[in-house]
Amino acid sequence: MEISSSLLVSIMFVTILSMGIGNILMGLASIVDRQSGIITYPVHTGWVVLLLLLHFNLFWHMVDIFSMDDWKFIDFIVVICGPIILFFATSVLLSGGKEKDNEAHYYSVAKQFFVFLAILQVWNLLADLVLNRGFTDSGAFSIVVMVVFLVLSFSRNPNLHRMGHATVWILFLATLFLRGTGMMDS
Repeated sequence: MEISSSLLVSIMFVTILSMGIGNILMGLASIVDRQSGIITYPVHTGWVVLLLLLHFNLFWHMVDIFSMDDWKFIDFIVVICGPIILFFATSVLLSGGKEKDNEAHYYSVAKQFFVFLAILQVWNLLADLVLNRGFTDSGAFSIVVMVVFLVLSFSRNPNLHRMGHATVWILFLATLFLRGTGMMDS
């Protein structure tokens, strides 16, 4: 039986994504559980939900993975880094442990969290090159979002974080809309 390289890359890709999704669902379950005593912070919760959607969105890179015929090890490394970076960002944001105040936790990990998300945007640009897509329309969105993430990584201003959070949500939803209507490359 012949197993394609694309299938093997996809299995690893989905496995790592699944671990991140599991972490997010556990984190959301503790937020929803009123008996946990966790003090929720809307910005933190909003990022957790957005991370879940980013995991689902990253899943669609599987289509690009299956379109590749000739895989090299470096291609595999670059492609698999995306779900790994997203997993790290998720782990950082949800690493509260015994901390019951999500606002305090959010600001204590914000720099590391947003640096991981900025690196994810760089990965997005590299993955498009590796998957022979070149610079796509979504690449411009990645650059804008990367700048927002870098600004947020250096700030502890709650108003800036609320505004950055809303901006990224709007850009994400706009990207989904434009891709869904065929007005943007997927």
